[in-house]
Amino acid sequence: SISYYNKGEILGVLLDLRIRQMTDGEKSLRDVLQWMNLHYAKQHRFFPDSQGVEEAAEAVAGKSFAEFFRDYVSGVKEIPYDEFFQFVGLRVVSQTVPVGSAGFTTTANLGGQPEVVQVDPNSNAHRAGIAAGDRVIAIDGEPADASLDDRLSQMLPGTTVKLRMENRKGQRDVKLHLGLRAQTTYKLQDVPSVSQEQRAHRRAWIAGDDESRGTP
Repeated sequence: SISYYNKGEILGVLLDLRIRQMTDGEKSLRDVLQWMNLHYAKQHRFFPDSQGVEEAAEAVAGKSFAEFFRDYVSGVKEIPYDEFFQFVGLRVVSQTVPVGSAGFTTTANLGGQPEVVQVDPNSNAHRAGIAAGDRVIAIDGEPADASLDDRLSQMLPGTTVKLRMENRKGQRDVKLHLGLRAQTTYKLQDVPSVSQEQRAHRRAWIAGDDESRGTP
């Protein structure tokens, strides 16, 4: 699945890198936001969503961003991360590791209590009677919160946890043995040979600077 929350954040990072790449580091996402502030906010105008951001990027960089917005904003084309991060001498490395699995996933509702949204039909959770719509009140005697899924994934497979569950029929206690699932993690590493130019681009990128004039 795709979350538009983190996907939007990722696209912001990649747009910044693409602008820097197209202008050899002289312009950045900061310039786009300043352009939009000048041409929209200070003019008391709303900007037309993605089209407005695309227009601002093209005005700042003097290049077309039609492909970027067509493929990665409007479209669902696979993002070539290494192609973007090459400019600052980085690449994306993935690793698959075994982690504990509760057999269900949750989302935090307005009360802060995790609510089950999906249950693996072949899991211990399903066999224990946990179903979508159940709320997790506590885990091992402590109040459950929005970090429940992360907390469970950090436990070893085979660990037994005690969950206090609640639904319209009332509350109940469930002893759950965590299963095993594979989780893929991603991190940025240096490319095999990082040039001085790439390191300079990276320093400016991390600091949020334009290489032509530094911080405002």
